[in-house]
Amino acid sequence: MKKKIIFIGVIFSIFLVFVLIKSLIVDRPANSGRIRILTSPISGVILNDTPQGNTPYEVAYGPGLHRLKLIPQKQEGNFTPWEGQIEVFENALTYVIFELGSSDLTSSGEILTVKKMSKNNSAELGALNVETKPVGAVVAFDSDEKGVSPISVYNIVPGTYELKISMPGFISRTQKIQIHKDRVVDAKIKLALDSDYKTIDQLIEEEKKEASQEALLENAKQEIAEASQIEQFVTIKNTESEFLNVRELPSINSKKIDEVLPNKKFKYLKKEGDWFQILLDDSSSGWVYKDYVISE
Repeated sequence: MKKKIIFIGVIFSIFLVFVLIKSLIVDRPANSGRIRILTSPISGVILNDTPQGNTPYEVAYGPGLHRLKLIPQKQEGNFTPWEGQIEVFENALTYVIFELGSSDLTSSGEILTVKKMSKNNSAELGALNVETKPVGAVVAFDSDEKGVSPISVYNIVPGTYELKISMPGFISRTQKIQIHKDRVVDAKIKLALDSDYKTIDQLIEEEKKEASQEALLENAKQEIAEASQIEQFVTIKNTESEFLNVRELPSINSKKIDEVLPNKKFKYLKKEGDWFQILLDDSSSGWVYKDYVISE
């Protein structure tokens, strides 16, 4: 009986040692980081294909690269999900801020990660790394332009700063960030396309359309005037030569057919572009340039 008790005691001791080793070595968790997520509108959070809940959301999570998907929960409006990778570091915060739009092009946001410095001239200062989508955006730090992305800024005095990212054709992003000593802020920023932005080609095309509409309106007025037989007149302005040339056709290169004196009034038959066709005293007609007449 005594031997049996000793045997059971030995087995129990071995079991306790196994449990202790397992708890200290096998089951000991790695130092985790934290993930904090804010979105507009409220969105469902899926990490590594596992639903986690809705935003705002915060959780301790193991270090490494993780797949993040944000699913808009708002019923009104047209919002599209966002999906990408985030990196979590030991004892560091990964901060995700996103504004979801109707497509990936109109969605924007930041992924900010604060981690220990691996390179710095002084442990008392901090640093900032900025990557943007699209690349080449202007990076301003407290209104001081540092260059275009991707860019790294070292030797920053700890404190709160305003980070602004801008690029023609995209909506600027502004975010307050906290710089800590011996820490670097990794900022991955996505810009949303500005639907109100117009390229030079688009502006030229719009000007052409406006000019075409104005020409159509002018022609319509002319046709109405002709149809109603309303007599319209122009008065010749004073010129340096004390007379105004009358052309055969509405062009400066056209043949000169007559001269008219300043302050004289003539009936005009129609207007074509910048030229008026006037009825001369001998009942013939010719063209005069608009800058030298006053229309009535």
